[in-house]
Amino acid sequence: MNDIVAPYLEIEGIAAAAMVSAQGFLVASAGTIDLNLEALAAYVATIMSSATSLANELDAGLLKSVSRELPGRVLSLARVSDDLFLVLVGDDAGVLAQRRALAV
Repeated sequence: MNDIVAPYLEIEGIAAAAMVSAQGFLVASAGTIDLNLEALAAYVATIMSSATSLANELDAGLLKSVSRELPGRVLSLARVSDDLFLVLVGDDAGVLAQRRALAV
């Protein structure tokens, strides 16, 4: 299943890609950086759960994606299905728009 996310690594600035279950389990992953993707998967589940609750509270409909800009890293999290999320980890904030387009 890792071959499903591997093509994302061909995009300039993408350092890791993963599919994560809503329960926080790593389903598939590929990356070119030393990163604990299993730990990231657990955080992603929490982030998406909280963001979904916020969207519901705001009566904003189904949450599609969440992006986080951190020093040296950019995360794009996108809902693939009710219980699966695509996670893209970038090493350059300049490719955020490109990752958003792919993730939505």
